[in-house]
Formats: sequence, structure tokens, C-alpha cells
Amino acid sequence: MTNKALTSLPSRFSVSNHDRNGSTMSLSSTHSARIFIVDDDPALSILLTTLFTKNGYQVTTARDFHTAKQQLEREAFDLILLDVNIIYGNGLDLLSYLRQSLQLATPVIVISAVHQEATLIRSLELGADDFVYKPFNPHDLVKQVAAILA
Repeated sequence: MTNKALTSLPSRFSVSNHDRNGSTMSLSSTHSARIFIVDDDPALSILLTTLFTKNGYQVTTARDFHTAKQQLEREAFDLILLDVNIIYGNGLDLLSYLRQSLQLATPVIVISAVHQEATLIRSLELGADDFVYKPFNPHDLVKQVAAILA
């Protein structure tokens, strides 16, 4: 997200962290639920960040495995949207780390462009709460998140 785009956000939004190379970004609004989006596609991350922020969620993003791992070690989130294919690693390895090493029970929705049943099954075995195939309707994803957090 460009600085111009960030400054054009309505006043109820605030930028709390933005890495110059675009690997992390955090936007917040007045909602208390914190969502962590891990996806290597900057356009999708911006779309989801905008959509969830407009729906009252606080959003933090990461594009790569290492940044996501560091964020998970430092911050608590209410829900994680996790792409299977991320830079420098695999989303399922990050899910395993989240569940096994950090022993966090944070709800996770795994997102994948790969339509393979094995990926779906492995995600659920590792502790994912839900699974969404790309392409998906972003508004439906907002409803899924709201249902999980309810």
C-alpha cells in the first residue's frame, strides 16, 4: 500500500506499522478483533486488509515465512488467514509451528490456490479451523471470519 493510499484512509483508521519493502503492514480501526493475514500476493493482502478494516477489524499482514513467524512470536491475534504458498516457506509449516512450537490455539483459515484434497486434509490435520480455495469471494470470507470469531 502506498503512502498516498495510507494517507487517504478515513480518519477512523490508523497505520501502526509499515515496512518499506511491503513485507509487513498493520492497519487498525475501532474493532477489537485482530486478524493476521499471511499471503505473498500484495494485491490480495491489500484487498483483504481494506475489506477487513472497513468491517471493523485490526489487520496485520506478512508476505513471507520469516516475517510471519516473528510476528506470531511477538503478537497475539484473534484469527489468522494463512496462504499455503508463501515466500521463503510453506504456510502449512507455519501452521505446524504455530500449533506445535508456540502451542497457540488461534483460529486459522488456510487459503490455497492449489485445489488438492491432500492439502486440505493436511491443513485440517495440523489444526486449521477452515479451508478456502482461491479464487474466493472476499465478502464470504468476512462472513466466515465473523462466524469463527462469534
